[in-house]
Amino acid sequence: MRRYLQFVQATLDLRVAPAPPAAASSLESLLHTTSRAYGRFALRRKALQPPEIQQLAERLLTEENPVVRRNLLHIFTRVKFPLDYRPILALARQKMTSGNRLATEYAIEDLQHLRAPAIRAFALQRLASTTQPGRYAGLLVSNYEPGDAALLTALVGRFHNEHTVEALAVSCVDIYRANPTPECAAPLLALYHKMNCGLHRKEVVQLLLENDVLPTEVNEEIAFDSFLPTRQLHRPA
Repeated sequence: MRRYLQFVQATLDLRVAPAPPAAASSLESLLHTTSRAYGRFALRRKALQPPEIQQLAERLLTEENPVVRRNLLHIFTRVKFPLDYRPILALARQKMTSGNRLATEYAIEDLQHLRAPAIRAFALQRLASTTQPGRYAGLLVSNYEPGDAALLTALVGRFHNEHTVEALAVSCVDIYRANPTPECAAPLLALYHKMNCGLHRKEVVQLLLENDVLPTEVNEEIAFDSFLPTRQLHRPA
C-alpha cells in the first residue's frame, strides 16, 4: 500500500512540477520527429499563436508525410482544430491498423474539443460496441446532452477490467468538469465503488462535492480513505 500511495503522489507531483527546459528545436523539426515520447512532450509545450494554429490546421488537410500528419494531429489533441470538423472525423472513422493506430487515436482525441451532431452520433455508435469505452466517451466532453448520465452509468456497469474502468473514469471526469450537472451522481458513484485508483477516486469525490450530490455515506467513508487528498475532502456532519 505504501508503494502504491508513493506512486500516486509522484503522479500528482509531476502534474504541478515546473516543466524542464525545452530543447531549442524549431517547430518544423518537431513536426518531423519520429521520437513519439519527445515529440509529444515538446509539441505539447510549444507556445502556438492563433495564426500558427490556423496554418497548421490548413497544412494537416494536405500533408502527405505520415509522421508529420501524426504530429499535427497530436497538436490538436491539446489545441482546438479551428477548421471544419469533417476531415478530422473522417480520420477518426478509419479502420485502425498497426500503421495508422496512433494517428487515428489522436484524431479521436481531437474531436473532444469539437461539437457537432455527427461527432455525437459517431461517439454513440462506437460506445454501443467498443471494448475501450474511455476512448470514445471523451467525445461527449463537447457533445454532452442531458440524460447521458444513464448511458455512462451503463458503460461503467459493463466493464470490470481495472485499466478499462480507470480510462472510463478519466473521460467521465473530463465530461463533468466541462458539463456540471447533478445528474453526474449516478455514473460517478458507480465509478467510485468500482475503482481502486486513489487519484481518480479523489477526482470523482471532488466532482460530487462540486455538484452537491455527495451522499452522506460516502462522505463518512472518505474520512478513512487511504489517500490523504481524499480524506481532506471529508465534510464534518
